[in-house]
Amino acid sequence: MNFRYAPLALALVQCSLSAAPTASGGGDDIVVTASRMPVTLAEAGSSVTVVTHEEIEQRGATFLTDLLRDVPGLAVSRSGGVGRYAQVRMRGAEANQVLVLIDGVKANDPTRDDAFDFTHLLASNIERVEIVRGPQSALWGSEALAGVINIVTAQRKEPWHADVAVEGGSFDTYGFNGSVGHAGTNHHVNLGVGYYDTGGANISRTGPERDGYRNTTLNLKGDWSPIDALRADFTARVLDAKTEYDSTDFTTGIPGDTPGMTHLLQSFLGGHVQWGSFDEHWVQDLSVNWSGVRNRDTDPAIFDQRRTYGNRYGVSYQSTFAFATPGLLDAHHTFTAGLDYERRDFRQRAPASIFGDPNQDRELDVLGYVGEYRMRFLTSWLFAASARYDDNSDFADIGTYRLSLTRDFKATGTSVTVAYATGQKAPTFYDRFGFSSGGSFGPVFIGNASLKPERSQGYEVHLSQSLLAERVRLNATWFRERLEDEINGYVADATGATATAINLRGTSPREGVELEGEAHLDTHWSLHAAYTYLDSQSRNATTSLLQHAVRRPRHSASGSVNYAFDGKRGNVDVHVTHTGDQADDFFPPPFFAAQRVTLADYTLVGVSASWKVLPHVSVLGRLDDLVDQRYEEVYGYRSEGFGAFLGVRFDTSALGL
Repeated sequence: MNFRYAPLALALVQCSLSAAPTASGGGDDIVVTASRMPVTLAEAGSSVTVVTHEEIEQRGATFLTDLLRDVPGLAVSRSGGVGRYAQVRMRGAEANQVLVLIDGVKANDPTRDDAFDFTHLLASNIERVEIVRGPQSALWGSEALAGVINIVTAQRKEPWHADVAVEGGSFDTYGFNGSVGHAGTNHHVNLGVGYYDTGGANISRTGPERDGYRNTTLNLKGDWSPIDALRADFTARVLDAKTEYDSTDFTTGIPGDTPGMTHLLQSFLGGHVQWGSFDEHWVQDLSVNWSGVRNRDTDPAIFDQRRTYGNRYGVSYQSTFAFATPGLLDAHHTFTAGLDYERRDFRQRAPASIFGDPNQDRELDVLGYVGEYRMRFLTSWLFAASARYDDNSDFADIGTYRLSLTRDFKATGTSVTVAYATGQKAPTFYDRFGFSSGGSFGPVFIGNASLKPERSQGYEVHLSQSLLAERVRLNATWFRERLEDEINGYVADATGATATAINLRGTSPREGVELEGEAHLDTHWSLHAAYTYLDSQSRNATTSLLQHAVRRPRHSASGSVNYAFDGKRGNVDVHVTHTGDQADDFFPPPFFAAQRVTLADYTLVGVSASWKVLPHVSVLGRLDDLVDQRYEEVYGYRSEGFGAFLGVRFDTSALGL
């Protein structure tokens, strides 16, 4: 569903949940990802973190991944510096088990491994980000096995507005972003643009060659509500990115200094209509969307040239009805039933060789039947249940469900939630049908068409506490999950000549604790801190013994201090993130069998500042990696190190246009 903060849906929420008290943890905030309809944060029934536009501006980050490092339960790994492949894992799950939505459009990339590549997601022109942790397949289907990250782009409310920011700094970096738009009594339209160009640094351990990166992003969105009972909106987004990279040297097993280049073109289109009737107790939604991606990889050093194309076409309809039974438990009920249809296609083009023919044309159809029931009863209790049945064209149909129960203690500002859910993740096109010659050296990868979907079950207990009139908010979550039929996407045979993907035998357990707190001490000072303990294990492909899963640190933490001055015209933000030791796999020649290695822990310190020198002009500054850490998040890929950046922003909103 192409969710917005639609007045119709919010009216329905008020009808069905009008008895809801003010809850802890910013409980009155509306979230649109933890349910098929907007709900308050206190009634989400899941662990949810919201990154707001204000927090994005205070941090001054260029890429969203810098902010996601602060979220409990998330682990970010990037293959080198800016512009290199970036993955976000949630609660120890793989990156392709996290569904990513951009303005309601599914953004996961079918040409890779169904994971969303966070490399190119600029933080500019983003209004808010909702991170919902825990299995959500019962609501959103495959790819939501571990959770959902929903990115909502900006929509300004001024009658006319325009803003632009420019920045430059280390590594021959420069860029700009801006937006222009109009808002009327019953419509909004906004065009955002972002551009980023850097000469980069050398990501390999050897050689002097720098690996550059360029990103151009356009985002258009709008909405129109001719009458109170009808609303329509649309979104369009285009990304064009070029990345220089270093390929694996198959004589050493780690990246070497090579002139590799990836060219990515990614597009999203979405349209959504919502209408209500019976005094808005009944709301219906119809949405259509498309996302397409084209990747072209070229590396003369290993005679590799591949092109991949992928598309996702989706149509969704749902109907939601809300009513109350004052004489029975003083309850407020919401029923939602819906259909989700999606077609995915995948094409790969590359020269055939003696190793085989890499050219593939594949497609997959999925029809999902989804239902959700939510009941607020006895003033302070909330029960939610959802179920989904996915009819797959290529493998067995799958059913999933989710149950949660929340109890609010209004007098103490406390909320407790218990939840149980199942999840599923379909095997990717590449795992099933992919082919790679391995270039001049290395094994030939051949997909496995017999793969089964991954399945999970998990439960959690979440505690939220607000203090001092909600100026202090604390959250704690304990979770445990079990994954069956886990897919290992790269297992070499004994000779090292070929590799494939397999379903691992046995169960892969995950367990952890997430802690998060924030405090707004006064009009000047605010604090935020988060900590995650994670024990995520997977099966060894050869022995089936359990071992700690790769690129999932057992301990991670973050903290920030923000100071606003000069009547909030100025702002200074100091942030620290710590990532503990983590395992990774190394594939040394000549047989390329996985060998376990350890990535050392590291701590990143950054400072960002802004000051409004004129009502419509702000000066911006940022220092990244102050202690100049030399760390690796993927074995063999070096980070960039210390960087300094300076910019200026012009905003017409202060001019009263």
